[in-house]
Amino acid sequence: MIPLPTASARTETAVRPVRPELVDALRSLAGEHDTTLATVLRAALAVLWDRLGEDADAALGTRTADRGPGERTDVFAALRVPRACLAHHRAFTHVLDAAHATRENPPQDDTTTAPPAPAAPGAAGHPLVRVGLTGRADHRSLHVSFVSDAGEDTLEARIAYAPDHLPAASADRLATRLVGVLAQITANPAVHVAAIDVLTDQERRHLLQEPPATGAPARNATIPQLVRRQVETTPGAPAVICAEHALTYRQLDSRADRLAARLRRSGIGPESLVGIALPRTANLVVALLAVLKAGAGYVPIDPRYPTDRLGFLLSDASADLVLVDARTMTCLPSSDTLPPLLCTDDLTHTPHDSDLTAPAHGPAAPLPRPDNIAYLMYTSGSTGVPKGVAITHANVVNGVGRLAEIAGLEPGSRVLATTSVNFDVSVFEIFAALSTGAAVEIVRDVLALGEGGARSARVVHTVPSVFAEILDRFTAQVDVDVLMFAGEPLTADLVRQVHAALPDTTVVNAYGQTESFYATTHTVPRHVDGSRGVPIGRPLDHMRAYVLSRGLAPVPPGVPGELYISGSLARGYHARPALTAQRFVADPFGLPGQRMYRTGDLARWNHDGHLEHLGRADTQMKVRGIRIEPAEIEAVLAGHPGVAHAAVAVRPAGPQGRIVAYVVPCAHRTDGTDSTDAPAGAAADLPTPRKLRRHVADRLPSVMVPSTFVVLDRLPLAPNGKLDRTRLPAP
Repeated sequence: MIPLPTASARTETAVRPVRPELVDALRSLAGEHDTTLATVLRAALAVLWDRLGEDADAALGTRTADRGPGERTDVFAALRVPRACLAHHRAFTHVLDAAHATRENPPQDDTTTAPPAPAAPGAAGHPLVRVGLTGRADHRSLHVSFVSDAGEDTLEARIAYAPDHLPAASADRLATRLVGVLAQITANPAVHVAAIDVLTDQERRHLLQEPPATGAPARNATIPQLVRRQVETTPGAPAVICAEHALTYRQLDSRADRLAARLRRSGIGPESLVGIALPRTANLVVALLAVLKAGAGYVPIDPRYPTDRLGFLLSDASADLVLVDARTMTCLPSSDTLPPLLCTDDLTHTPHDSDLTAPAHGPAAPLPRPDNIAYLMYTSGSTGVPKGVAITHANVVNGVGRLAEIAGLEPGSRVLATTSVNFDVSVFEIFAALSTGAAVEIVRDVLALGEGGARSARVVHTVPSVFAEILDRFTAQVDVDVLMFAGEPLTADLVRQVHAALPDTTVVNAYGQTESFYATTHTVPRHVDGSRGVPIGRPLDHMRAYVLSRGLAPVPPGVPGELYISGSLARGYHARPALTAQRFVADPFGLPGQRMYRTGDLARWNHDGHLEHLGRADTQMKVRGIRIEPAEIEAVLAGHPGVAHAAVAVRPAGPQGRIVAYVVPCAHRTDGTDSTDAPAGAAADLPTPRKLRRHVADRLPSVMVPSTFVVLDRLPLAPNGKLDRTRLPAP
């Protein structure tokens, strides 16, 4: 327990009077529930403490003058209210009944002695309730008391605090919140805990009512329209660079037009889906733009994926066509149920510049609209099955427009494209460049930047753990103006290393997920103190961010909650309406019909108005910036004939994480069955690490293959019978 203030400690007091009519209402509420006013006040304080993200179970009371009618005795009363009674769907009356029961039957450890809290300097009156609270560091040495005069006609809420630990403004806000809670529980004693508002008026205006757009209006455009404007402005400027090959904006546009015409002749148009399985060359960018010009959305397909996964993606997306070249077409599965393949080798290669200006013949087709699908990108699924996220032109145009401004992209700039088109960072790299007249340079991956060859770039976008591996080699090879991080928490230590090695480089920390594209950014100052993670910043224009409690109520700055993103969001998950409804929910703070995306990330607003990322609220993991659901790997492992149960965790390994798989062989089943109940062949096919690794590699991308396998007799379970991931042993 955090030490209580002593008489020798320097303390100050924040005071809020409780209006006489509110005091009368509180006494009436106590009478209706056959309890004392002090119990009502303790229950209200428990609710406030819980809504501020603190552990009400751990907050102990000191000696309390708990006076009922005609009663003036000192008793040691606890603030404790059982956690279950503070569930978001519970009514305050339920909390009050629990507080009354605790008063009648105090826990045995409530006899613990504690030093009495000091009276506020010059304070008059009798303390009705005085409670010492424990919790976060900024609430150390904190006392909350309610003081009445001799006639008990008035009441004051007093926060006695040590100014060395708690700023005066924070204590004042806490006192204001407390009186606000009292007003709400008397106005409606049956109010649900989640519906009790603990924000001040200023916080409410800032978090909920200020307009989300602080810059230019949203652009009502499509991706091809953005690129076309640059073709008209800088037709001869370099657009795409790959090794020794380069395309000007005019060449890129002409080649994309020709391929788009061929796609339209094949029946491709708005809302069609075209798979793209091409290597990282300039033709890849031509194909992406051509699909969008035809009005369709593209589905990135990595030909290096296992055959089963490729077949699933193409089948699940119901792609109408797949673009390939001579090398990748042999990698795709052959099946009558899969879409036809279109080889691009003879469509994108034009040996004579004069051919580039010839008209592209093809039937007229409707142009894409901002609300048409731009791409369908698959991410790891919590149910064990990948899910496709449908992103529109409007989502991309809003995101790349804001990010291009932050990165300072302009004609003549260069963006290094290091990310696979299977991940949405690639969308920024390619189309933020092409929408501003910059050139996009295609490289194998970010690790290639440390392997030789000097480069100069305006922007490099990468993942913190990956960049940490190549920082020493990178600095000798690349001159970069803006280094943009995303995908993982960015540490202050890495920022200091970057600024030391690249003193002229600006660091930007970005945040988002496939479902929202980019949501927030933070341009990191030159001097970063401490070792905590770097904030993810403020929402982009036309995006909003909410940090909400369990009952979707906004929490005050400094209080952890789940992060929700609203504004320009994906449509949802392809052909998965139930999952879409679960993750894309109505925005109670926006206009009718607006939605917000439940990220599953924990965050809080700091007192500078920036968001801080605090981790995950679920089991989702990040490895090298790639989102991975352990259930998908666990489902594949459990499909091995020698595995009875499986679990997956990420363990630290150098600057990044490694995936560790925990397996229980069929000989050690934990469901009460004998090993003879295992599938045929299990005894002969023991789950050795080599066999398990091959089993997973044949079904999942390489980034999802565990690096370490641990065999257990049984998986650790929590009392509720579910897997306790915290007890999985370190390998």
